[in-house]
Amino acid sequence: MGEFKKALAVYEDVIKRFPNNEVVRCGYAEVLKATGEFDEALTIYEETFERFPNNEVVRGGYAEMLKTTGEFGKALAIYEEMIRLSPNNVVARCGYAEVLKATGEFSKALAVYEETIKRFPNNDVVRSGYAELLKATGEFDKALTVYEEIIKRFPNNEVAFGGYAEALKATGEFDIARTVYKDSIERFPHNRVLRSGYAELLKATGDFDRALAVYEDTMKRFPNDEVPRNGYAEVLKTMGEFDKTLAVYEETMKRFPNDLVARSGYAEVLKATGYFNKALAIHSETMKRRKHDRVSRRGYASILVLLNKFEEVRSLLSVSNPRSMDDWIDYHIVAMSYLKEGNIDQAMERFSLGLENAPFAQRPYFANALAVTKITAKEYAAVIKLLPTHVSNIDILQRQTRLVLVGHSHAALGKTEEATRLISGLEEARNPQVISLKEAITRRYGLSHDYQEALSGSEAHILDLKIQEQEYSLAQAA
Repeated sequence: MGEFKKALAVYEDVIKRFPNNEVVRCGYAEVLKATGEFDEALTIYEETFERFPNNEVVRGGYAEMLKTTGEFGKALAIYEEMIRLSPNNVVARCGYAEVLKATGEFSKALAVYEETIKRFPNNDVVRSGYAELLKATGEFDKALTVYEEIIKRFPNNEVAFGGYAEALKATGEFDIARTVYKDSIERFPHNRVLRSGYAELLKATGDFDRALAVYEDTMKRFPNDEVPRNGYAEVLKTMGEFDKTLAVYEETMKRFPNDLVARSGYAEVLKATGYFNKALAIHSETMKRRKHDRVSRRGYASILVLLNKFEEVRSLLSVSNPRSMDDWIDYHIVAMSYLKEGNIDQAMERFSLGLENAPFAQRPYFANALAVTKITAKEYAAVIKLLPTHVSNIDILQRQTRLVLVGHSHAALGKTEEATRLISGLEEARNPQVISLKEAITRRYGLSHDYQEALSGSEAHILDLKIQEQEYSLAQAA
């Protein structure tokens, strides 16, 4: 953070001396953007754009700033004008495609990338962007093919190796992805993104101790990078090490006070441990400082759901026609508010819509939430059909969530043997929510020799309420 302050001071001094230097003004805005000062950065870009309307660098930077703050329509308009004035501007074309991707216009974005690849067949950045878009739409085989071609033609493209490993991870090819990461890190030892990606793969497969070790090594190598610190904290959180997680986030926020990821992650741990007011205060402060930050706003709303403040949630996250990834995450939270309120029909409708239409990466979250809704409605057979448990391309927490929900459904239908088999698959679970839910279901339905004694009506009712609350919490987090 100290280096950013120095850079800002230098830029401010140079701007006073050379107020008409657009390069300096753009550099100043980019440092502001890097420190999370989006409003100030946007103001600088707006002023610079007014003064230098024909400068392509200014236009491109301004469009990216607009994209960052969620003003997609304005960003698209600027990129369209840039492409009209300079059809061979590859940066403008890629930027345009990325804004279309951010708004959920995947078909249009694919068309832009495909045309751009025809114009610039030797540009590996364009091809990588195209592969990432294919991955976002769930076309993993095509994405893998594109990445393999990039790696073959551009063997030193570090980004392509990381993207290739991520695509393999998304298809459930965890062992191959692990090999690609390890080989890539050996080839490019100074690439911190590859190291963090490898740690996230280990986390996704439940190899938490090794994930922590990779993050620890990365933090030692790159002590001024907040990304591995946040990743390290999230692994600890997944393991249920909440005190350690809070300590890591507190240290990260102290060292990187403008890092929104650390602040949001810290608030989420406070929420998970029941400190709702403290979590709300963190999110509220961030919302005041960063009015464009949707992460803090939805984090705030998710706590309001737990506090049964449903109308406030729907006022804060007003999404009637979700398009972008952010829209669909907001939409999921609003749907959870209907489930928590007991409006099963509305929740069912919204989760079904998300399962059918949300971006590929978001659909498992809608599937889990829809399953919880169906359990609430006692549609247990529908849950079993909805959530196949033999799925390879989901992470460990998603898989465990499916096992516990489907296991619960079998138990509720009286299929004790199958329920026991599924619940036993959670023996090595380390997430406290999963462990607590597993134990409650086991007790409620007598799925072990330790719980063979019949429950009284009141005992069963209390357990049912506990299970319902925990399944809701898991669906919100999963």
